[in-house]
Amino acid sequence: MSQNNPNNQHLIRIFLSYTRADQVQVQQLYKRLQAEGFEPWMDTEDLLPGQKFEYHIAKAIRSSDFFFACLSHNSVNRRGVIQKEISEALDVLQEKLDEDIYLIPVRLEACEVPERLRPFHWADLHDANGFAKLLRALRNEIEKQHIEPPHAAEGQVKSIDADNSLKEWIEPITGMEFVWIPPGRFMMDATEADQMFIGFKQGRELPRREVQIHAGFWLGKYVVTQAQWLQIMGNNPSYFNEKVVGTKWGQYPVEQVSWNDCQEFLSRLRSITEASSSRSSSGVEMTFRLPSEAEGEYACRSGSEGLFYFGDEAERLHEYAWYDKNSGRKTHPVGQLQPNAWGLYGMHGNVWEWCADDWHDNYEQAPEDGSPWKDKDEENTKILRGGSWLSPSRWLRSADRIGSGRNYRYDGGGFRMMCGVAWILS
Repeated sequence: MSQNNPNNQHLIRIFLSYTRADQVQVQQLYKRLQAEGFEPWMDTEDLLPGQKFEYHIAKAIRSSDFFFACLSHNSVNRRGVIQKEISEALDVLQEKLDEDIYLIPVRLEACEVPERLRPFHWADLHDANGFAKLLRALRNEIEKQHIEPPHAAEGQVKSIDADNSLKEWIEPITGMEFVWIPPGRFMMDATEADQMFIGFKQGRELPRREVQIHAGFWLGKYVVTQAQWLQIMGNNPSYFNEKVVGTKWGQYPVEQVSWNDCQEFLSRLRSITEASSSRSSSGVEMTFRLPSEAEGEYACRSGSEGLFYFGDEAERLHEYAWYDKNSGRKTHPVGQLQPNAWGLYGMHGNVWEWCADDWHDNYEQAPEDGSPWKDKDEENTKILRGGSWLSPSRWLRSADRIGSGRNYRYDGGGFRMMCGVAWILS
């Protein structure tokens, strides 16, 4: 069955069989399984240059503890590699006990299950609780077969700094990547350089003040993508969708989402994570939310004080941001340009990012601790930051901010998630 890792821990191997048209969704599944401590196998991720395709595919299938047949309208009626892989898995199944779970059909969308897979109860990954049910089936089978369980249920650490502090982390339910933002203080909003750059003093960016971020937090390495939105909400509201941008649509930012839409996304995500077997036993309250305006600017600046997080040179924006000069009048997949000093991508440009706060005309009486600044009126205008693919350079500045109605949707507006430290460190 599965091979041992260098530390002699048994890693639960899961072979992912799919058709190429579903690659984006299956890559998301791959990341989520990794984050749960499993060892998924996917040809585009694990097949090495020069290896013979058919030989190593068959070897990977036979050495796996579980086989996922990833199904969609793209794959159900298509002949080719996926059908050969399913046949190989059915052969392996003949060597197992009738009660053993090995082959699991995984529906990526509502679709017909091929006749030879109908004897097996399938998992509906497109349902809100589909992934949690899939995990429960895996863990029940692991316990029954006395296989050593995976050890990363609290999230996969991607990097650790020299002082042993966590710097990057993958949330196990969604596969979303987060970066650790340390506590600290900074000077918030417009400088004289900002005023010179735009040609006038902009009251909405004043007064300049010191803000103290008392507690560190996790912030999305990227803005939320269309694939991630579809996974949680079951729809894709974006203008720049598959019909417009092609097969890589899943890695494009979700847009045409209002502030209220974002709250619904966060609410559903909290419900899913609380229902997950990997979370329910811990008793830890989920703290997903939008970042405050101060938290967003603090993370964007990442220790800098210039117009942009890389300095004052607007002519260098094309290295870091998609905006009106280089976007081609469209959004682009996340993570293509350079990150800031803390490893966050796209803090300038591509899509505006919603903040938690209500709009205020200036920073008089704003919280000094960087917490969301909210009023009692639930219909208040909300805040967007960062600029978009359509924005001129002055709207991409770290200090810039605009207000918009909480129900407003357009093809340049998206969001980035944060979550509280208690979730991963408890």
